[in-house]
Amino acid sequence: MYRVLLVKLTTFDHIILKEVICHLRKLGFEVHYLNEVLHLNMFMFNWDRLQYDAEKIVNYLSERFSNFPYDSIIAIGHLNAYIDNEKYVVGLHKEKIGIVFSYKYEDEKGSIDKFVSRVKKEIVHEIGHTLGLDDCSTLSCVMNKVNSVEDIDKKGYVFCPKCTALLLNINNKG
Repeated sequence: MYRVLLVKLTTFDHIILKEVICHLRKLGFEVHYLNEVLHLNMFMFNWDRLQYDAEKIVNYLSERFSNFPYDSIIAIGHLNAYIDNEKYVVGLHKEKIGIVFSYKYEDEKGSIDKFVSRVKKEIVHEIGHTLGLDDCSTLSCVMNKVNSVEDIDKKGYVFCPKCTALLLNINNKG
């Protein structure tokens, strides 16, 4: 069984977090979370772009958490972040550290259900990356690559059979 630690980068609704944890446990993950919010330093913010630098955040998290006894450490924050020349990024990973940036997940109608759905899918997606999975070409697979926030809605909540088999074989932990 894979061990996952969830870390909050901003305040996050406890009910949403509980739903995410329940979903991850149904998928077979052992899930823990830190109650306190991990605050980011201002050097991670780009004042010209008015966005957070995702690479600086993932490097900071890697330095801080890489020795923790978890297979996957996922940070979530309602932050507007970018990487390189992209306008924004919804998720990023480095080794066993993943980040989900939920700032762009809200839709124009303010649907909480759509927001929660997107958060769940992208957390599972980033967990997959931290455990060694690449993006998948199966449209319904949670590991399907997204190019926009709307693409998140098109994919499923779970790993396809191919990705599930890969997860079961990685480190014989499945």
